[in-house]
This record gives sequence, structure tokens and C-alpha cells, in this order.
Amino acid sequence: FGRNVGHSIKVYSGAAWNGTYTDMVIRTVFGRMGGGLPVPATLAALGYGWEWNLATKTMNIIAHNGTTLTTKAVTWTPVNFRTYEITVTSDGAGTIRLYIDGAFIDSTTGGPTATNGASTIWWQTEIQNTSTSSTGATDFFFQNPKLYTTNG
Repeated sequence: FGRNVGHSIKVYSGAAWNGTYTDMVIRTVFGRMGGGLPVPATLAALGYGWEWNLATKTMNIIAHNGTTLTTKAVTWTPVNFRTYEITVTSDGAGTIRLYIDGAFIDSTTGGPTATNGASTIWWQTEIQNTSTSSTGATDFFFQNPKLYTTNG
């Protein structure tokens, strides 16, 4: 985490971008750590990423510095039946930036600045459903994942 890193993934959805699904979130995070595959949940350890809340129709940048979770809502209105390439970068000094289709959307501070070498670091794309009140089906497709670092 102490250098420039980023991850990108193409996301497609039919009607789910603008459908309402109570207590359902899709997210992609780099971090989390731990010996086993983490269950879908809010970021609670060093890491960063994005999440789309299907109940509130809110895109968030999420960042965790090892102590505190920072969540910043950003302005973005996706269109159904379209693929978006969603990219999140960390500058290694705590700033997290969100890009959609190559266009800068927003940034936040509060991201990780150091590496915890004692734990496994995960890159995870997930759909989290925290209740049984959601009805209908979601149809998100995740394609062409990329993880990159720069040593400069």
C-alpha cells in the first residue's frame, strides 16, 4: 500500500443499476487481509475500493487506513444495459481516486499508507445481501479485472 496501486473491472448490468434492492451492495475492494476468503462485508481493515448501494442508488469510494473507515458518496448516475469500467487508485499516501470509463469522478483521503506484511491481502468483488427483504434478481457481470502497481 505504500506506493501507487490500483484495480479496475468492467461491470455490466441489465435493470439492476436502477432497480431497488433493500440491503444489497456490490463492491470491489483491495485489502481486507486474513488467512481465509473474507465474506462480503463492509471494509474493516487496510484497503480501498468502491461500492454501489442498490437501495439508495449511491456510489461510494471506500478507504480504510487500518483504524478508520472513510466512505465518500460521489455523484454518478449509471444507465441500465451498459458496461462501465470502474477503476480505483491509491497513491500510497492515503488518497483514493475513482474513475469511471477513464473519467475522474472524485477522490477521498483516509486510505492505507503502509503495508501490513503479516497478512494475506485480498482483491475481492462481491454482492452483499444483508437481509431477506430484497426481491427480484440482480444481474451484474464482472469482466476483465486488472490489478496494477507502479514502482515510480
